[in-house]
Amino acid sequence: MSDNGARGFSEVLTADGTWQIVVPRFRWTYLAQLLGGLLGAGFIAFMITMVVTHEGATDPLAWPVMSGFGLFFLGIGYSGIAGMVNRLHIEVDRWELRVWQSPLPHWQRCRLPLDEIQYVRRMTVRGSSGSHRTGSTVTYTARLAVVLADDEQRTIFDTDQSDTKRIDEIAAWLSEKAEVPLVAAGGEAPLQAQLGKIDKAVGRKDRKTPRGIQLGQTGVGSVVGVRWFRMQHIATLIGCIALSLPVGIFWLIGAGLARVSTVALLGLFIPGVFSILIAVTAYGQVAGFFNRTWFFVANGALHRVHRPLPWPGNCSIDRKDIKSITTTHQSITDALDTNTARCFSVVCHRRDGREITLASKLTSSQATFLAAQINEQLDL
Repeated sequence: MSDNGARGFSEVLTADGTWQIVVPRFRWTYLAQLLGGLLGAGFIAFMITMVVTHEGATDPLAWPVMSGFGLFFLGIGYSGIAGMVNRLHIEVDRWELRVWQSPLPHWQRCRLPLDEIQYVRRMTVRGSSGSHRTGSTVTYTARLAVVLADDEQRTIFDTDQSDTKRIDEIAAWLSEKAEVPLVAAGGEAPLQAQLGKIDKAVGRKDRKTPRGIQLGQTGVGSVVGVRWFRMQHIATLIGCIALSLPVGIFWLIGAGLARVSTVALLGLFIPGVFSILIAVTAYGQVAGFFNRTWFFVANGALHRVHRPLPWPGNCSIDRKDIKSITTTHQSITDALDTNTARCFSVVCHRRDGREITLASKLTSSQATFLAAQINEQLDL
């Protein structure tokens, strides 16, 4: 057993040869949670006692309501106690990752086969508390998660932002023992050097292809394609169809008036402009249904083409001009500045300093896999 007290966790080699770390979960917020739960449960118990003492009986519906609130506050208190006394166990053997807590039972437990884990992800989650009247307070949580082959994300451990050193060390430990790549705190996906090492270590010749990525062989060699389809394509196409009906009616009315007066021809201009915009938008959604962006290396250049429907953006980059292929991420915050979504892109860095975005709006596993495939084809 290696006691890394300075790092805030203990590393253990169990009798059956598996590695395990034990992480204390105590935070002062759990004490506040415990006190809040006990005060709430005590208040509910006091209310029940007062009702029974002074009224003898009460509305039958009041009992389930008060009991429900009482159980709710007791659950908060239990969660606070568990946070104060429990330790998080993370164990890795040759086949699976296991996470559980002790000594008190806790819902946060899982068993994940290692061959389903794409990589370990260390991230910072932004949140806020308060209201528009009192003003919102921005908070940050350091979180450790694993991303599975189907892009599902499972949280393993989280803590406040002041404890980032400990969670970074746990992330590095888990990545090493599970032999899966580690995504940096900034969000960049791992590239070919790590992935090739991992594949060799676990004896896999081919990594699992993420959803939305397709591999193939053509006369020019290996190709990799990224599917465009998103659910918003359906909603936008339905909106285009619905909007085309009133625009068509206005166009027919204007055409009828134009037979009477040539001045009314101007009335066809606005419906005509709207018709063009709707048609272009609808074409974009139809292309989103069917198109993929394909990448392949041929004749000493990296080619990007959109097929089967024509779309601008096809390009070719000479191999000698390419310095590296990397992934980047973008954080998109909604209008209320409360929820932040993260999407990934694959970027080509040219030797002249310019950057070309090859593909965008990808999941982290898609960006990782695509960048690795292109690097492989380019022998970078």
